Amino acid sequence: MNPYTGEILNVKTFSRGDSPDFFRWILNGHRALWLPYDIGRPIVGVAVLIFVVLLISGIVLWWPTKWIKSIIDKSFKIKWDASFKRVNYDMHNVFGFYSRIFLFFIAITGLVWSFGWWSKSLYWITSGGKPLTESRESPKSDTTNVKTFNITTADKVLLNLRKENPQVAGIMISIPGKPADPIGAFVYKQRHTFYNMDRYSFDQQSLKEISIKTPFSGKYIEANIPDKIRRMNYDIHVGSVLGLTGKIIAFLASLISASLPITGFIIWWGKQKFGKKKPAAKPKVASKAIPVPKLKNTAEQEITA
Repeated sequence: MNPYTGEILNVKTFSRGDSPDFFRWILNGHRALWLPYDIGRPIVGVAVLIFVVLLISGIVLWWPTKWIKSIIDKSFKIKWDASFKRVNYDMHNVFGFYSRIFLFFIAITGLVWSFGWWSKSLYWITSGGKPLTESRESPKSDTTNVKTFNITTADKVLLNLRKENPQVAGIMISIPGKPADPIGAFVYKQRHTFYNMDRYSFDQQSLKEISIKTPFSGKYIEANIPDKIRRMNYDIHVGSVLGLTGKIIAFLASLISASLPITGFIIWWGKQKFGKKKPAAKPKVASKAIPVPKLKNTAEQEITA
């Protein structure tokens, strides 16, 4: 679109699976293994559930039997000057311990997009037993007094939100396509974060705010605790809830996560190869010793004689 005249210069329409965007392609693999979402998403979800079980069982295996210095050093430090087998074991054991808490939160937040029952259960736990109210139905504008939509109406929404939020990182306005569609507005408080975003819906004729009962609607500061946690789900998943530092931590934890199957397989292979007991050698049968009579010396023989 020409930014000065508004003239549309080119139009391309892509489905979610056919988009040529590299990061969309990566996202499709991450969420559904490049399969149709109805097939791939449950496969990824089951794998992540198994991963959560492995994290829990791993910490049980890691737990020191005795909290003495020699055992604690093995649990928290890598002995780099040891043999390859020992270094590999330490990398699996120690790196897995340090990354486990971050990997746990990455995993349980990722399951929200895989299973509806997990999403509802997680909200039920964080809200103290309240059910999740999340409707896919979008808010509607009043159509009893339909007029031709005027683009300046969206400009008014933008200007009003700018006055109310002078320090925000960005504001996005969605233009209604149908008479019943509202004007959508998204106010981003910080760059690269989404959880503290304010989300509004306005009637396209009267500009009256339309409220809907979902965890993501309205102002973040006015949301209750479980709704705030639900808004944080994506930012926790990618680490951006802690800013750039959190994203770096999430990256390193994910890198360690990718190494755990490799180091774990090497540990398993070593046990298969070297852990087999050698067959016990047959005991050698000692030959019976023939008693040799003790001979008297010549002098004794002569005296005896």
